[in-house]
Amino acid sequence: MNIRITYALLLCAGTALVQAQVAVDRAVILNGITDSTRQVLGLPDSQTPGDLLSAGTEQAGAFRTANPVAGPVWAVELAALEAPPEAGMHIQVRTPASTPGPVSVLVNGQGPYDLTWVGATQLEGEQVPEGSMLSLVHDGEGFQVMNGFAHVRKPCPTGTVAVNEHFCIQPQENTPSTTFFDAILICAQSGLRLCSWAEYVVACENRVELDIPDLVGNWEWTRSSAGSNRVVRMVGSQNCTSASTASTNEGNPLRRYHCCASR
Repeated sequence: MNIRITYALLLCAGTALVQAQVAVDRAVILNGITDSTRQVLGLPDSQTPGDLLSAGTEQAGAFRTANPVAGPVWAVELAALEAPPEAGMHIQVRTPASTPGPVSVLVNGQGPYDLTWVGATQLEGEQVPEGSMLSLVHDGEGFQVMNGFAHVRKPCPTGTVAVNEHFCIQPQENTPSTTFFDAILICAQSGLRLCSWAEYVVACENRVELDIPDLVGNWEWTRSSAGSNRVVRMVGSQNCTSASTASTNEGNPLRRYHCCASR
């Protein structure tokens, strides 16, 4: 990409003074004879190769942002680019509709270049929701996705089922009944956590579709506070919205529970 100069104009109220703030990637020589001729004035918001790049265009990212058409090869057109991509080149892509299988990118007819996540895993089209903004940097051979796996939902841990895109739950109630603190520890030992009151209700209301048979019938611990010291919410005695409170003090009745996981 040719030389790009970023400028911003600062107007001083009450005067005619105009100052320039310039960022460049190599030497710029202003060789006018007088002060009035040693200036950079009236730069347009251009994206043409070889033109100066205004602060407005730089801030909007317009010269390096593209909306490719769906398919296994994303065709990216960048008006400001007149040479093949080089190592360090940064572009932003708004992902098109998902396409199964590996995805590569064509930049102004050059390529195609592989798209890889962290760990050199090639990007699969179905991994990223349509409309996501991906930050891509050329590494000399292909483009690396700098967002990492920010747009990918974690799979549910073994022994749990997905309730929705936000969390997973164990399909079976944990037995035997135990104290609140032991329930927390047991869930943690499996890499999970005690379900919240809201999570229990959402899972319970969808228990038929999720094939979870035992969310109703026993009081269960949740990790939701009841607003007092050592008092938490209980759920599930008679229906999905059955709710009560229980003290976590030693000597109080033991309860069953479900463990959950965030996605």
